[in-house]
Amino acid sequence: MDMVQRVRLLAVYLFAFMTNFVKMTTVPSNKLSKHRGQETKLDFLTIRTSQQYITTMWICIIVASFPWDFGAYQQQALLLSHELAKQHDVQWMSFANPEPMREEIYSSAEEMYSQFHTVKQPTKKYPHLTFVGLNTTNYVRISQLNRLSANYNTDAYIFIGDVVKVIRDENMRIPSIIWFPHHYQSLTPHEEFTLGAFGGVASLSPSSASMITKYLNRPVRHIPHIVTVDATPEIKFKTWTVLMQGGNYDTNDRKGWNIGLQAFQKFNRKYPNTHLYLHAINSKEIAEIRRSIKAPLTLQTTGIPLKTLLKMYNITNYTLDDKIRSVTKKDKLKKQSHVCLHPSRVEGFGMVVLECQMLGTPVITTNFTAMADFTKYGIATSYEQLEFFNGQGFVATPSVNAVAKALEDIYLNKVWFLQSFDPKPYSAEVVSKQILNFLLGTTTYNDGIWTAMNTEMVPEMVPDIIQSFDENVIVAIIGQQHPFDTNGFIKSDIPMFVRTHHLHNTPKNIQLSVHSLQIENLRRIHDNA
Repeated sequence: MDMVQRVRLLAVYLFAFMTNFVKMTTVPSNKLSKHRGQETKLDFLTIRTSQQYITTMWICIIVASFPWDFGAYQQQALLLSHELAKQHDVQWMSFANPEPMREEIYSSAEEMYSQFHTVKQPTKKYPHLTFVGLNTTNYVRISQLNRLSANYNTDAYIFIGDVVKVIRDENMRIPSIIWFPHHYQSLTPHEEFTLGAFGGVASLSPSSASMITKYLNRPVRHIPHIVTVDATPEIKFKTWTVLMQGGNYDTNDRKGWNIGLQAFQKFNRKYPNTHLYLHAINSKEIAEIRRSIKAPLTLQTTGIPLKTLLKMYNITNYTLDDKIRSVTKKDKLKKQSHVCLHPSRVEGFGMVVLECQMLGTPVITTNFTAMADFTKYGIATSYEQLEFFNGQGFVATPSVNAVAKALEDIYLNKVWFLQSFDPKPYSAEVVSKQILNFLLGTTTYNDGIWTAMNTEMVPEMVPDIIQSFDENVIVAIIGQQHPFDTNGFIKSDIPMFVRTHHLHNTPKNIQLSVHSLQIENLRRIHDNA
């Protein structure tokens, strides 16, 4: 055997050895210990024999409730978790719990559920998830998230939900993004400050992403929610049907139920052989579905009194269904109807609008915010004026005449839609890749911030008026490096971010009391410490 043959034979043996070694060291993600940090951990997993390597991370999704609960955010979190679990290990953390949870790792939904008495029991298994207990019932402090990420070796956070549920008493210390709908055309000071704690902001609509970019020195990207539908064909209702579908829980009628009823009344008088189908889920139904027992009879429903309004407007050709239905049933209604009427005053995304278009049913919306972005197979109607809403921002007042005219144009086939609705950008695979790539590209920010809070951390330092107001809730945050005057008081021109359980409106006496705090009453947080 000459030298060349020996070299070739050695290369074959070496190749065989390396192939077997790679196979032996390949560990499926779902075989890793669920209690990482308490046992030996494997940070790098070999996933291909071609010597390509990736890092398997622990990614924690923070959302209001549990994966088996009703709600748009829970649905998005669950869809995203399945996609992320194909490559990474996924933790689930819920913050709007019926009672505080023990802060520990739960390897199954059943194990976590066992400590609650009234929560609806999980009906499915979630083997791809590890659950993280959070000791809170309504909101989450970033300091809590930082502490838990260190305890459980969490590599990154994805927060799905409204920004008002986050309290920025620190900056995020690990890569993090917030994936949320913004409804208005500007940020409040509180929103601007809170969003600055995250490494990146993923906004659901192009217009809101463009707006937020003007406020924040942070990466901002438009990433829509995942939209999935049952595309099985259905025959249309025999009577030309207008569908209004959504939750009826807002007494301020942000969803535009009243405008829709007035527009249909006007349209129906001219074309009486038409029908209105209202699938308007009532607030009591939403509250009860999360519970293992019935809600008390004294629980009052909120929202718009649709039955009363239907009678007042003398609308008789209607169906009113206020119950939660299966996804299949909801999609069937969309396919059977001839048009979807959704004249909201403002939307951050508008899931019903996208689902109807995806199923081939045209929509009628308001030419404002996200609805203007996403109305492709339908008509975005004009609005009469803008109103300042709930202390947060402007909403549109849809034009009844414009909505009624849009109903008539679609009924008479007077309008031709230039494009169908492309579902690809909203698929689970596409959206999850965007979220993951955006998350991996974020960084952390080490700006120092000053805080004072009525918690176990500094109770003796907070004025009595704050302590007596609400225990363990108030947080005052000042986004300045040197906010004090020569006497040690907070300067009068320093912007204050005072937060209580009121979320939007903090009593003036609390704001004034916090402004009287001196330097010794505050602690400075350096997030890189």
